[in-house]
Amino acid sequence: MTPLPNLHHSESTQARLRTGADLEKRIQRHHGNGSPNVHSADNKWFEIWQIMREQKVGALLRQTDIMNLLGRVIRLEHSKHPLTANAKGVAIVLNKNMVETTDIRTWEIVPGRAMLTKMKNVDGSALLVLGIYAPNAPGENATFWTTIKSYFEAHPTLKPDIMAGDFNMVEDAIDRFPTRADNNPPVNAFDDLKSFLGLIDGWRETFPTTRAYTYHQTQAQGGSESRIDRMYVKEGLFEQTFEWQIQTVGIRTNHRMVSVRMTTEESPTVGHGRWVWPAHLSADKRKMDELEARNPEERDDSDNFQTRWVEFKNGMCEKGRERSKVQIPRITQELTDLEDKIQAIDADGTLSKEERRLSGAVLIEKVHCAKY
Repeated sequence: MTPLPNLHHSESTQARLRTGADLEKRIQRHHGNGSPNVHSADNKWFEIWQIMREQKVGALLRQTDIMNLLGRVIRLEHSKHPLTANAKGVAIVLNKNMVETTDIRTWEIVPGRAMLTKMKNVDGSALLVLGIYAPNAPGENATFWTTIKSYFEAHPTLKPDIMAGDFNMVEDAIDRFPTRADNNPPVNAFDDLKSFLGLIDGWRETFPTTRAYTYHQTQAQGGSESRIDRMYVKEGLFEQTFEWQIQTVGIRTNHRMVSVRMTTEESPTVGHGRWVWPAHLSADKRKMDELEARNPEERDDSDNFQTRWVEFKNGMCEKGRERSKVQIPRITQELTDLEDKIQAIDADGTLSKEERRLSGAVLIEKVHCAKY
């Protein structure tokens, strides 16, 4: 990690080429690592890797405590908070199976709050990503944006292409429920930074009037909702992004995930690859019973086992494809319906806070169960 000199801090549209090779970035905030035992199914780092692997995520920004695990499949760049070793902090997690990780550079701008990482885009060009975990207090929040702007004024060649994370403030009243505007000092300071860096809120640009929220308070906290987790991109880069989404993932957290896919005009077209037996079919009793029934008999001198194995494998692959066409669309449709219902609740201004909280909690739990 390269330290930054002379920096003071205080205490987080459809693109033109849908079919090109793309890099996907996702942001999410968690609380803790789950079980401290890295071999436990409750350890959140394995949940994160599962999401990155199954959803083909190239880079994920995370705001919380950090553990450097799974080094064979991910690269972790992080900045821990100076006062809390086991909480807060900001990180970027890179999927080694999808992105080049050999020439990564990282600058710690505000320890545990702002970190800049230089990585390679899918076309080999440099991509600068700024991870954010902004302070919650309005005064500290405003100072935080001023501090970051001062740094990039002194280092203009390091202006980020992407800025993402937990901003702990919103720019517009529509991004809070109940609807209200945030304090002026943080909003104005952030607007100055955003304008100086030439960044735009990609999700809001894509959905200018949609209500959707990434953070849901508990009833004890007040039950309010907000879109404090956001992702900004350079104006020139926005046309290369597509599939902006806010969605619930399989990790139990009160933050939802913001995601986008990004490509370049030079990216080659990538197909679906070879067919692989879906893991979920191994738990399908009907399909496994059929597999057992087709088990080849023992070999004898008059029977070529290799030939029978090829026939058996080809037959099971064909049956697996047929079964997947039935199972996967059903699961996908179920998840789509649940996400649509969550979005409908977010957009319904007639519901009370308690009605929204209870309805949203039930639907989010159903999404967790359906995904994992």
